[in-house]
Amino acid sequence: MLGAVLREMQACAPGTSRDDLMALSTEWILTPYRVRGLLGGVGLTRGSEFHFLATPDFRLDRQALRQGLQPLFERFGFLTTRLLRSDTANQRFNRLFGFKPTWADATFQYFMMTELPFGERTLCQ
Repeated sequence: MLGAVLREMQACAPGTSRDDLMALSTEWILTPYRVRGLLGGVGLTRGSEFHFLATPDFRLDRQALRQGLQPLFERFGFLTTRLLRSDTANQRFNRLFGFKPTWADATFQYFMMTELPFGERTLCQ
């Protein structure tokens, strides 16, 4: 099973060595995410910290994402993530994903997601 996940991760992170991916698997839980049977990416979790390696042709499917994150929310009640402060493109992606910036240090911008994203919206009347 781990070998299959590592192969899928290599599709999401071309140029990353199998040894580097294997090292990740000792500290992180690796979960492939599929949308309509196709690999969309691999989630990496360590406690409440979540990261996502998307395949190059990944398109955000909101319902699939919500379903994929639901077990993590049931377990932790929230998710966190972090990105290099210089990585503004992925910071934007995290905001679209539902993460909100919380604080930053010299290296990282930290984010938190306190609600499962892309649920039904209610309108104020």
